[in-house]
Amino acid sequence: MGTLSRLRLPRLGETMEEARVVVWLKAEGEVFRRGDVLLEVETDKTAVEVPALQDGVLVKHLVQPGDLVQLDAEIAEVAGEAGAALERPEPVRAAPAVASRTEAPPGALHRPETSARTPASPAARRLAQRHGLDLSTVAASGPRGRVQQADVRAVLGDAAPNGEAPHLVATSAGPVAYRRIGTGAMAAVFLHGLFADGLAWRSLPSRAAAHGLTALAFDLPGHGASGARVTSADALTDCLAEALAELAPEARYVLVGHSFGAIAAAGLAARLGERAVGLILSAPAGIGLRLDAGFVAAMLGAQTPDTLRHALELLGPEAGPISAAALEAELTRLRQARSGHAEAAVLAARDGVQTTDIRPLLDRCAPLPHVLVGRRDRVLDWQDALHLSPRAAVHVCPEAGHMPHLAVPALMQELIAAAAR
Repeated sequence: MGTLSRLRLPRLGETMEEARVVVWLKAEGEVFRRGDVLLEVETDKTAVEVPALQDGVLVKHLVQPGDLVQLDAEIAEVAGEAGAALERPEPVRAAPAVASRTEAPPGALHRPETSARTPASPAARRLAQRHGLDLSTVAASGPRGRVQQADVRAVLGDAAPNGEAPHLVATSAGPVAYRRIGTGAMAAVFLHGLFADGLAWRSLPSRAAAHGLTALAFDLPGHGASGARVTSADALTDCLAEALAELAPEARYVLVGHSFGAIAAAGLAARLGERAVGLILSAPAGIGLRLDAGFVAAMLGAQTPDTLRHALELLGPEAGPISAAALEAELTRLRQARSGHAEAAVLAARDGVQTTDIRPLLDRCAPLPHVLVGRRDRVLDWQDALHLSPRAAVHVCPEAGHMPHLAVPALMQELIAAAAR
């Protein structure tokens, strides 16, 4: 059988100290080849597949699904050339840690009192999280009861079309892409930040749909699959108002905007009058002076994965760790959209100074604004929100960065549901 050796849990992120075993994908006695996934583990940030780097035989599992394993603890016995099968890959950089943790003794292993999480591939887990789907309710088709991405898609149906392809609605500024979830009479309208698209909201549109709303997550002009282009904040409002008039002409709206999307949300709230029943802004642009010019320049000009990684780290801990493959894909996406992103960026700021002021709109729009900010925001100054008029309810998230809505999704869900009542 060859020389026996022990595999150890590698570091899978800069801040990682432990991981929970989700599922073994290779059984005891099973032969594996270089590149085969041996097991899936879950850190406090994400689910990760751990591949073999050489051929070998998996002799014995030393940890089981549900076990919480410390960094460098032994996890399996292998034979053959696989002694280095779990040599440490290049760490996945995470956003700066937001809290200290008490370290357990090296090699310590803890067994949880509750059962392990449902085994699922990382892609399936991400898709389920994005749509607020409980994986334990999904029939698994993968090996050893593992939920695959196709299983999640089968449950979601129209909410998750193949490739997450959006629909298009015509406007005078060009076609605007959107994703629709739900069929309620009231609409929750999601407007993302610079350089993102409608998928950036993750599970929040599905959470809104669970409360009986129709969730409309747009790709803003110059972003994602939208062909529309605008040259002013007023034109941005015009474009989206046309889209809403086509998609939900009789609806009342809960408007949800992040960063640059807050400019669009505030404009719509003022334009729609009493039909706007809620306005929820996360790390909004347009309420202060400073916007980090280095972040914008890096996102517009990144040429290498490392440059992009540093820019994404400015978003804060909600962004989570990003694998090398995901960085390459994101870099490709940004390169393809640079002209549109550049046009949109100047609507928010020039040379680090914001060019649009939405504060007068917040003072006169029908709904009372709710504003979420993260104290670790490195893109905008979170304290700008403290100078808004008293009619704005400000929610400060102490450990969040530039995407506080992802740090407190339950609060976002509660605010959306309350606005829709």
